Amino acid sequence: TSVTKHDARYEQTFFQLVPPNADTKITMDTPVTSCADVTASGIGNTDFLLNRAGLWRCSACVSLVAGTTGIRHLFLTTGTVLATLANRFIGATDANPGSGASTLSVSTEIRVAAGTSVCVGYFHGNTPGSLATEISFGHMVHIALTWIRP
Repeated sequence: TSVTKHDARYEQTFFQLVPPNADTKITMDTPVTSCADVTASGIGNTDFLLNRAGLWRCSACVSLVAGTTGIRHLFLTTGTVLATLANRFIGATDANPGSGASTLSVSTEIRVAAGTSVCVGYFHGNTPGSLATEISFGHMVHIALTWIRP
């Protein structure tokens, strides 16, 4: 209903440095839409606890400024530990982005039990240094979580 919302959207408004050759949780510091079904936690809001069981639509987007060449990978995972590969439920890879800016986005539905955490992870490899997230265009780096049905 218009009174009870079942969706949340968090965005990044302060750039984040993403180190090379390591899975990194992406922070989503600013709630745009919040609801009781989603609890944000972690430093800078890196983890999102889904308090309602059922089918959820989960989407995320991360944009990095121009930097060096190398593989880039965005993924969504359940749990709070990125290294658990079995928990990754969707991902997108750009194997040859060149040295320009790079934007990746993902979206899918997933059925979860109440109390399941979701987070956004990012990896860039074969590069010598950290890359910064791109926030100057507004609303680019985000996570959106929408409960669909039981």
